[in-house]
Amino acid sequence: MIDQSRRHSLETAKFFLFILVMCSGPTLYFTNELLVAQTFPNTIDFPLERAKAAKQQQHHDFAYDRERWERHSPRFVLLAGPHKTASSTLQSFFSDIAHSTVSVSNTNVTKLRTFVTPHPAVTDWVWPVPVEGDCFYKNISSSERESFFLKSGSSRKFYATMGALFSGRYARRDFKNWYSIRGGIPKADLETRKAEVVHYFRSLFRKPWEEGKNIVIGSEEFDAVVAPLRDGPVVGVGEELHVASSSAGMLDNLLDLLPWDSSSSDGNGTTNGNARSPPLQLEDIEVQINLRTPRISHVISIWHQQGHKKSLQKFLLDQNAGFFLYQINSLGEALQYARRGIQTTVIDMAGVREKELREGELSTEQTNRVEGNEPIGGLEGIVACDILRLGKNNGNGKNNATAFCDDYSRLHLPGYVNEPKEHNKKNDKQSQDMTEEQLEEIERILNKLDCSIWKYLKKYQASGTLRILYPSKNLFATCDPEGIDDKDVSFLESLWNMKSVAREGLGLWHPQFWNGPELAGA
Repeated sequence: MIDQSRRHSLETAKFFLFILVMCSGPTLYFTNELLVAQTFPNTIDFPLERAKAAKQQQHHDFAYDRERWERHSPRFVLLAGPHKTASSTLQSFFSDIAHSTVSVSNTNVTKLRTFVTPHPAVTDWVWPVPVEGDCFYKNISSSERESFFLKSGSSRKFYATMGALFSGRYARRDFKNWYSIRGGIPKADLETRKAEVVHYFRSLFRKPWEEGKNIVIGSEEFDAVVAPLRDGPVVGVGEELHVASSSAGMLDNLLDLLPWDSSSSDGNGTTNGNARSPPLQLEDIEVQINLRTPRISHVISIWHQQGHKKSLQKFLLDQNAGFFLYQINSLGEALQYARRGIQTTVIDMAGVREKELREGELSTEQTNRVEGNEPIGGLEGIVACDILRLGKNNGNGKNNATAFCDDYSRLHLPGYVNEPKEHNKKNDKQSQDMTEEQLEEIERILNKLDCSIWKYLKKYQASGTLRILYPSKNLFATCDPEGIDDKDVSFLESLWNMKSVAREGLGLWHPQFWNGPELAGA
């Protein structure tokens, strides 16, 4: 009788437990990973966690073969963003000091009103500037000529068009009659016109290359190499989890535009063009990528740019949020380039700020190699001195310095006044509608993603294909130094986890709780 009573009580308890789970199941599904975080929203402040983070950081080795990187300086540099990481600032600076008007139709550019040349001290590098109205071909009729000329004579954002070619899209802004299929032009004709634009860029780079110049260009559009990772389905394991399905084709598109010589190869066996000695090799190309930390600051900056009157919460829950949020995946972008064998430099923006603070009290004697000239530091100075190594061929600087760079990677250009500009910097226009605990949880989600990618990037650092410049004191502090405890997590899963955090607090019966974006369409 007693056993039967106990059995009845147990069955009753199971029934009520079942009802409880069914009623609150969705809430548990979206919040089970957040329970500890909500109870202890900032676990890193606990002494044990803090000590563990410090111990882990001591074992992270960002050392690279500095002598090797400096012995083989790049001859083609791509500033590849991603979006909202001071990319416009870098583009503006280098298009200002290295801009050089280049005509592919042998126009006498010196007579043009828009004719520009680099700063007198910048003798090795050029940022090729197009000529408005420049024609791709010589021997064609005037009526045909109208279809093939350049509309824009812009400089700083011109290479966004090249980024469109890179990712297989159509760029209508800079080239006349290069329209989308919706404009009624047959696809075959669009492909023909696309080939013509490819021919234009090859010619644009070929001219300064044959004159012995190194080339620097930039656009945040090149972060599109990781855009497919926002879409489903997730395939592959390990490193392949972070490799975009179309990235190999995109990188082939990029390499196809460069000035390969008849005796050199782009890594695919492709050779073309006239000779320059020594010819361009794959190791002559370097891609520069910025890593913005704290990671949540990158998310918020994208929201400022693309939120369009939505709160941060609504932006994250929007079905189209993933269309923009792939731009936060700096390490994923670095992985695509490094695994292709392209020299890749990641600059930790937080580390740059720490560097600037440490050196803020340097004396004039220590920093001003050029009398009366203010040094140019920050990202601009680092890219100029540590990557381009401006003036290395005519300098006698000690250690790693060149004629125009001091030992602190600050650039000194005689007569150049660097007026600080803020590009695309926006403040909150709408409320965030999210708690500090939710923002901290998103930070943790993105840190887990970074750890998942960093453990696969280490081998490229060891082989000399990748380096991280100016790592901040807490960079990858939450990662396992051996990578063993860092779970493989895809970008798409991270995106979905961010959306789950944004749903937190809406309540079980809130429409947006159930009508959030589908995983594959995020």
